[in-house]
Amino acid sequence: VTLGIIQTLGLQIRASGEMHVNLQGCDFVFEPDYDLMSLADLELFIKQNKHLPEISPAIDMETEQGYPVGKLSSQLLQKIEELTLYILELNTRIEKLENENSKLKNE
Repeated sequence: VTLGIIQTLGLQIRASGEMHVNLQGCDFVFEPDYDLMSLADLELFIKQNKHLPEISPAIDMETEQGYPVGKLSSQLLQKIEELTLYILELNTRIEKLENENSKLKNE
């Protein structure tokens, strides 16, 4: 195992092998009763708040104390899983529109 110190942008990170962080899993996003925000509500939230729901604004992360890596990793994982659900939803809508379009062309 190599011990190293990295200094960049005023940060000092000490590394010894791999970094491990305890995370809260986010599989709850895939449960049938998960309340996924509508895309319209998400767009409105972003316009009003300038950040994603459940993700702290940048100013809160840019403090001297920093921001907990484990918490941020869990939040980002949740957002990735939500994005996956949005993509699947949009793909279903696209396929439906393509089928309707195809039927109209064949009339």
